Amino acid sequence: MKLNPGCGNRPMVGEGWVNIDMEENSNVDRVADILHLDYPPESVDEIMLRHVVEHIHPDDWPGALIEWTAMLKKGGTITIECPDFVKIAQGIVNNIGGLRYSWWKKVTYGPDRRPGQAHLNGFDIPLLVGELRAAGYRVTRAREWGDGSDPDDPTFTACGLPAYNLRVEAVKLTLESTPPELSSDITTVVSSLTVPGE
Repeated sequence: MKLNPGCGNRPMVGEGWVNIDMEENSNVDRVADILHLDYPPESVDEIMLRHVVEHIHPDDWPGALIEWTAMLKKGGTITIECPDFVKIAQGIVNNIGGLRYSWWKKVTYGPDRRPGQAHLNGFDIPLLVGELRAAGYRVTRAREWGDGSDPDDPTFTACGLPAYNLRVEAVKLTLESTPPELSSDITTVVSSLTVPGE
């Protein structure tokens, strides 16, 4: 079984996928609160979270990650795509594209007015990698991510702006596993990030 919580209008198609959302639509297999799913421990093979975690309040985020981790089988995978808060902040500070308020402010707080669509949380690659490793995962890949409009170029954005999303893929460790060092591609991405003022 594979879960796609918070699927919205982005269902996963294929054998074993269960598309879950708080609102019913033609893409949803199950209407449920994704923070309180009732799947048995170690019953899920894969969890896909595409533009979900930024909608979860920081107070609720640790519990959500614990719950999803518990239902995931050892060796199961979790993939998280979300806005890169640092990239967006850089877009605002540097007024990239001359769109400080018309675009970068909008993607900071969320462009959709529907219930549950406001952005409540922020992540960048080092933060998310660290939290997943602390939760018992081996991070296999972490990289900048575009808007999915060009399958041949993961960092492409249709609006012509630099990639402002991220994608992290990880595997839940078995009891016998020892968390390895970050793979070379992750180290390259993380080391290229700078914090203003440093």
